[in-house]
Amino acid sequence: MKKYKVRERRDADTNPYPNVIYFTQEDDLLITQTIADIVKEDALNLLAYNICADHIHLLIACDIEEIPSIMQKIKAITAKEVNKTREHTTATREHAPLANAPLENKKRKPLWTQKYSAPKEVTTQEQLDNTLRYIQNNRQKHELPPHINTLQTIIDNMCVSVDKALEPEYTGGFDVVIGNPPYVRKQGLMEHYPEMCAFYETNYQSATANYDIYALFMERSFDLINPKGIVSYILPHKFLITDFGVGIRQFFKEKKAVESILHFGSEMVFADASTYTCIINLDKSKKESVHFKKINPHELATPFEWDYMLYDKLSEQNWDLQSQKVFDTIDTLKQQPYTVDDVFDRIFQGIASGGDKFFTLEKIKNKGEIGLFYSEMLDKNIEIEFGILKPFLKGNQISKYENISNTLYTLFPYKLENNKAKPYNFDQIEKEFPLAAQYYRKNETFLRGREKGRFNNDEEWFLFSRKQGITGVESPKIMTQEISLGCNMTFDEKGEFYHPTTIYSFVKNEKFKVDDKFYLGILNSKVMWFFLKNTGTELRGGYFRFKTNYLKPFPLPAIPENPDLIIDNVNNILTLNKNLQQVTQAFTALLQSKFSIPIHKGFKPLVLSKKLQNWHELDFAEFLKELEKARKKAAKDTSREHDPLANAPLAYQKLTLSEEAEWMQYFNEQKQKAVELKAEIDKTDQDIDQMVYELYGLNQEEIAIVEDFTK
Repeated sequence: MKKYKVRERRDADTNPYPNVIYFTQEDDLLITQTIADIVKEDALNLLAYNICADHIHLLIACDIEEIPSIMQKIKAITAKEVNKTREHTTATREHAPLANAPLENKKRKPLWTQKYSAPKEVTTQEQLDNTLRYIQNNRQKHELPPHINTLQTIIDNMCVSVDKALEPEYTGGFDVVIGNPPYVRKQGLMEHYPEMCAFYETNYQSATANYDIYALFMERSFDLINPKGIVSYILPHKFLITDFGVGIRQFFKEKKAVESILHFGSEMVFADASTYTCIINLDKSKKESVHFKKINPHELATPFEWDYMLYDKLSEQNWDLQSQKVFDTIDTLKQQPYTVDDVFDRIFQGIASGGDKFFTLEKIKNKGEIGLFYSEMLDKNIEIEFGILKPFLKGNQISKYENISNTLYTLFPYKLENNKAKPYNFDQIEKEFPLAAQYYRKNETFLRGREKGRFNNDEEWFLFSRKQGITGVESPKIMTQEISLGCNMTFDEKGEFYHPTTIYSFVKNEKFKVDDKFYLGILNSKVMWFFLKNTGTELRGGYFRFKTNYLKPFPLPAIPENPDLIIDNVNNILTLNKNLQQVTQAFTALLQSKFSIPIHKGFKPLVLSKKLQNWHELDFAEFLKELEKARKKAAKDTSREHDPLANAPLAYQKLTLSEEAEWMQYFNEQKQKAVELKAEIDKTDQDIDQMVYELYGLNQEEIAIVEDFTK
């Protein structure tokens, strides 16, 4: 309830007592009509109103925080309207004892007192009833006559009933939208609903690139909530950093729509879906920042502090949600003059053959221009001409500063001209490489049937299913696994190795006159891993994708005066790794040779588990257990192909005690060599990291942040 009094004025010269200015009948009408207009314009819920000679009463249903702005508007507009009509040189005091005495010329005074009585909040039904009666009967209290009919009609029309005033406010839109929207990429929508895609792309800001429909759900849901509504969705967090998220990120920034994001990283929430999710909350409140937390979903019940990022620092580009300290550290990195995209001419993915088990062969023996190879497709050894083969690496053969060696080759039905691949026709293959042609013919049905028969034609059946990764490969290049835990890059110095789609290669721009190993040291550093962890896509187990779009923005420094400091250390670590590989490969080669499996026309090497490949990380008991497991599996899976009558599994024979003792001595000797080399490698790697920190100008606090993130 509000009560306003007309300003009291004193005439200090003639009258020590206040002379109260009373409203005229015209004032009553004008003030009341003006307030009625405000009530209508602002949709105020006015329950009671009265104007009583020198003050007014208002009973309004509203939030208490709204009262100052409502009263300020009423005061300002009514004063303006009254002052426009009131004569300030002469006037009569119609309700005063000396009603006919003229006012003296005086300076215009404000209509209302500067302050109004404190708001009185009505909290009970009894208080409400009493307040209504008090306001409605206030003129009788002051012995004033009833309002004229015109004035009373205005009052009746602008006041509402208690039920109307106190009913829930509805301004349109939902209070809450909550759920798990569908995840369907544009390609899937186009297959079944092409006309809907056209509609989406015309009407939704979030329908950009190869969008996912859940982005459209977020945009539409935000539009459907009321001003105080909330949207809360659990959905994939890929939209934060992928190309298709450009539209929805721009929408969110323009609307400042995101209140908070709980980011679950690579933790799985749904048991039956390999989806990396977040919980995003949207609302229409005014805000300057996005609150976020990267958290394990099992820790949601544990109290935590939100991190935040200012909207001013976000754009439609990747939303790399980081704490302010991490953001500032990345900002320091970005002060460098170049990026990976500037320094490297090409970053490319490898061969997509559409039939790796046919095209990929493992070398058993070199016979001059012809080699003996194991074919997974035929599960036997075959002879093929080297002239139609290229050295080939698989993703698991690429690791940090790996000294590349290979036993794998790929059939390569293309001829290189100026480092560009042009396909053979099959007649050429039959003429120049008859052994390869014979191998092709044995598998022609399989090759023609790839991709539902797409290659069932005479021009393509013997080629790779895609043209990527076959041109410009034979150049010096840095290589990385597509999916990796940490930076695991190495260098193909001679430019001789081809690889599948699970490997990416970097070919340096020739204008950067420095050894590629300078950049190899930087790209294998903790700085690179820190950057990617904060800007890339995390997968299960903490792995990240080393894809082109994630690699290109990485900042690179100018070439220093003495790049050899890094280059020499990289050369040293490559040599140490070569020595380590010689020790480990000699050991695994002995295992495969000693326990090879007889097959038709030869022997099949023992298949080594991941643990056996990293035997030097085991103790002898663990090694022996893994070895026996591999031998048992090989004996169970392999039949004696050289004896057509013998289809029974090979007999497994456990190592004797003397054989175990002999292996233990050899194992421990070789492991000691491997451990010492590994310690030198780790020390050199740390030295390179320190050099890279200096190159980027990181201070001790920033170095600590990088180190903490890359543990």
